[in-house]
Amino acid sequence: MSKKVRKLIALSIALIMAIAALFALSSSREHGSGFENEFDIVDSKIVPEYEAMPGGGEFRADEDTWGYYHVSVSSDKDSGCIVGFCVKDSEGNQVFCITGGEFDADSVMINFKAGETYTEEFVILPSVEAYEEYIRAHFDDADTCEADASWFKDGHYKVKYSVTVRERIKYARQISLVFGVLIGLLLVAIAATAAKKEEVTITYDERQIAMQGKAYKYAFYSMLIYYGLWMLFEAFSVTIPVSKTLLIFLGIVVGLITMLTISVMKDAYFKLNENKTQFVIFFVFMAVFNLAIGVMHIVRGDFIEEGVVTATGSINLLCGILMVYLLLVIFIKKVKDKREEE
Repeated sequence: MSKKVRKLIALSIALIMAIAALFALSSSREHGSGFENEFDIVDSKIVPEYEAMPGGGEFRADEDTWGYYHVSVSSDKDSGCIVGFCVKDSEGNQVFCITGGEFDADSVMINFKAGETYTEEFVILPSVEAYEEYIRAHFDDADTCEADASWFKDGHYKVKYSVTVRERIKYARQISLVFGVLIGLLLVAIAATAAKKEEVTITYDERQIAMQGKAYKYAFYSMLIYYGLWMLFEAFSVTIPVSKTLLIFLGIVVGLITMLTISVMKDAYFKLNENKTQFVIFFVFMAVFNLAIGVMHIVRGDFIEEGVVTATGSINLLCGILMVYLLLVIFIKKVKDKREEE
């Protein structure tokens, strides 16, 4: 067994173990309930009043854990009443709230405390006045919109409720991010090992090394400009609807784009005699992989939370776009070289 094969096997085993650990970290326990309720709304009031809502439920955490609520509300009518759903801790502090006629939504991540009882409250809002009173009690002005009288109609309603608490391992997102980076590095190592020819020494020549130095220099300058502009926005209190983590990552992306563009176009990205095809296949795989995860986050509604683009919901999408950009630059360079040869 050659040294190259042994190295590939070792890296592959490490990759499998890292992915297995990632799945374990992202696993969750679920606690849920569901019920139906029927009621009439007459003159913007629920009749009979005592049958309006069976209330809600509660969740008691056995240990400190992170988690979120998944709430689904559906009605046999398109419109006519609004439902309010709110979660409070044992001291009455609100940790999550949502309103709507029909919705299927995930809450923000909640740090559930061991032994704490979290109460779930459902409320039917049959009129503009009831809706506005509920909004004033549960939301900031920036999170609300004006009520429309067409939302509220008399009639008989049958509403289905489904509430699920999904527990996550504490700090699972942060640890999963670290494992994700490790998996990415392992994939790069596997691709580099597979592309390497043992019988040929693959190195950069002096011209390539000098050009790489320029690429890194301009990448550093581009990052300085980016973070300098960000500081100006902060100084003048310009609000950017993007999470701080994502803004930091975007600075890295700016530097990477500068470095990749210069090094690829100046023949300084790939080593001499390096198998470019396998690297391209790897880049295609990573692009599809990250774009698929990015689209999944958009579909799940993780991309934007409370009007802000989140890092969790967008980093994979950005990585996929970065891979596509790299492939595009490689293709442009190939076409340019072919034209120069002709």
